[in-house]
Amino acid sequence: MKLRMLLSSLLLSGSFCLLAQDFPYEVSVITRPYEPLTDATEILPGEVWDDPDYFIPIGFPFEAFGTVFDTLYNPGFVGVGFMDNIEFTGPALLPYGSDLIDRGALTATSQSQIFYKLDGTAPDRILKVEYRNAGFFDELSGLGVNDSYVNFQFWLYEGSNNMEVLFGDREIVSDVHFTDGTFVGFFDAYNFLDFVNGWHLSGTPDAPTVYFVDGSDPNWQFGPGVDPDPDPNTVFRFSLEPFVDTEEAALAAGTQVFPNPFGEVLSLQFDLPAAAENLELRVFDLLGQAVYSERLGEIQTGRRDLLLTGLPAGAYTVQLRDGQEVWSTMVVKQ
Repeated sequence: MKLRMLLSSLLLSGSFCLLAQDFPYEVSVITRPYEPLTDATEILPGEVWDDPDYFIPIGFPFEAFGTVFDTLYNPGFVGVGFMDNIEFTGPALLPYGSDLIDRGALTATSQSQIFYKLDGTAPDRILKVEYRNAGFFDELSGLGVNDSYVNFQFWLYEGSNNMEVLFGDREIVSDVHFTDGTFVGFFDAYNFLDFVNGWHLSGTPDAPTVYFVDGSDPNWQFGPGVDPDPDPNTVFRFSLEPFVDTEEAALAAGTQVFPNPFGEVLSLQFDLPAAAENLELRVFDLLGQAVYSERLGEIQTGRRDLLLTGLPAGAYTVQLRDGQEVWSTMVVKQ
């Protein structure tokens, strides 16, 4: 009960300050097709969960706000939040601050899952945590329905100590958020009773701002969240330093996608500084569904023409993947 009451009060009380004071991360928004985790470990398999207690081994040292994490603890937060311990003051990372619950709570049969996966090889591994088909407590308890749901992931990057929050398919039809919109926030020093500094995203999902909250102010309050809710395939990236992957940068610099907008044929011209060994091409619609795929294999230079006559007009994401390296760009079909 203490955790539920405190985190609810963190999200509902006092006055706020529109300042990104000392926030150590650069915030950027990118578009990348959302892919559910595969070959991942499920937490609490088969259980109908509500504010679950669990821990996840990160698999590598991860530093945030001056603290080195080796484990993510979720001590029953009313929202989805992680700490490095549950015994003393430390950072708290909240990739999704709304009160989530298993959509099967009305029937006592689980419909929602929590997964994690350590992806890649050292020293470039990524810990990925996924909430799949999660429902909202306020809707289930207040209205007796489970119409709203969300899919999202939280990634931690080895070495760079960068973080990402990725949004998948969702349907939110009720007033389910503590704030006016999706809450993504951080505390640098939090101990279940109070905190020192807090930050959260606010504004529109394509250009969010950072609100700073001074925990020493007795009248503190968080501002509005991200509104409207982020569309599928939206990624919020939190970088301690400019996030540049050399191969991803090479794919971006050495690939031209044209024309844009396009009609029936979309062309890709390659002039890469080094050959991609196993390049895969996929095209996704706005729901994250793959509508075209082709294995290009080893390639450094050349051109590929894609005949996309069967696709309806609209926006699409072109994704190139070579092993763990991924580059995406948005195109429009007329």
